[in-house]
Amino acid sequence: MAGFEDLIRGALAKQADPTPEAREKIYDSARQALQRMLEGNDALAPEVVQAQRVKLNEAIASIEGEYLADVTKTASEEPTPPPPPTAPVAPMPPPVAATPTPAPIDAPAPAPKAEKPFRPEPQISAPTRATPQVDTPRVSQPSAPAPTGELSASRQQPAGSSSPEPSVSRPVAPSIREIPEPPSPPQDTEYPEAYIGDALREKKPYAKILLWVIILVGLGVGGWWVYSNGRALIEQELGGGVPNPPRTFESGASAGAQDEEGWVTVFAPQDNAQNVGTPGAGAAELQQDGTRPIMRLASPDAALTNNLLIRLPRGSMNELQGKSATFELIVRSGGDEDQSFVIFCEFGTMGECGRKRFVAGSNPRPVLFDVLINDVTLGADEDAFISINTDFEGTGRALDLYSIRVRESG
Repeated sequence: MAGFEDLIRGALAKQADPTPEAREKIYDSARQALQRMLEGNDALAPEVVQAQRVKLNEAIASIEGEYLADVTKTASEEPTPPPPPTAPVAPMPPPVAATPTPAPIDAPAPAPKAEKPFRPEPQISAPTRATPQVDTPRVSQPSAPAPTGELSASRQQPAGSSSPEPSVSRPVAPSIREIPEPPSPPQDTEYPEAYIGDALREKKPYAKILLWVIILVGLGVGGWWVYSNGRALIEQELGGGVPNPPRTFESGASAGAQDEEGWVTVFAPQDNAQNVGTPGAGAAELQQDGTRPIMRLASPDAALTNNLLIRLPRGSMNELQGKSATFELIVRSGGDEDQSFVIFCEFGTMGECGRKRFVAGSNPRPVLFDVLINDVTLGADEDAFISINTDFEGTGRALDLYSIRVRESG
């Protein structure tokens, strides 16, 4: 929150005279900036949000207290300004000082007794007394001795001048009317608000970036779905048909029907033990792994002539003609260590898959491979086989076979 306090002080320092109204606008701008920051961060706990607001209000109260303390101190040190009506009294001495010298004023003191018959002079001084009474009521007090000076000056004038009246009346009236008015106290000045909030302005580019990322991801997912499924849906709608049910193999021509995932079991040890061939020195034996039957296969060496042959159902193979098929074998090594074994596809005119090498562990695990089946059917005297050599290193280790399944590849 120290950052907010520094920004508020910086904004106040830019003003020549930070009035209470200007300060309040800056405080409001700071509160709004904090509110935007808190709204943009939803991860903050409510108590953290409240604590941030309390700290900002405390900083504002501290800054405002400093300004109020400065105003109070300045008011106590400065003298009380005189009321505006008394301001004209200060310039009044110049008309009195305008007399030639103070000596002539005292010297002809007995002269008024000799000149009492002179009556026109009181008529001249009367307007001068009435004029200050119109402007301010206090001017009449210092103007009382003015007739004495004016009369004395006028009584000295008749010796060298026959018209004393203009010399007395003209300078008096302008001296009162030309007194400058007291300056009016400065009024509150409205400053432009363009700078308010610039230091606290928040920019949120991350929200826009996140929004665009979400939009692009959504478009990518939608495009991928259309690419994967849209064509089939469009063909189905345009064809006016319904999806074909899952296809099953002909009864009696294969080892079984498809399951929910499209797999067909083409070899099960308890049902197809007669389909295992040992043309060379290889060996095959039906055994049990707990409650599960297994076919234990063993090749004495790595020679191809000692491979074990697993015959596949003709009906299953004919259903796969011209298609890509995936084969799955569930196997386990005959000992406690991993062992390498190889598989060959001997499908006759329907093709082959080359040599495929896999590793079997001490626990049953699936191994899968894909084969492209030629678009022909097996001849009357042909069979399709999976050929297995159980030990690629040629040490004669056995391999346990649990099952063989096949399905069409996607």
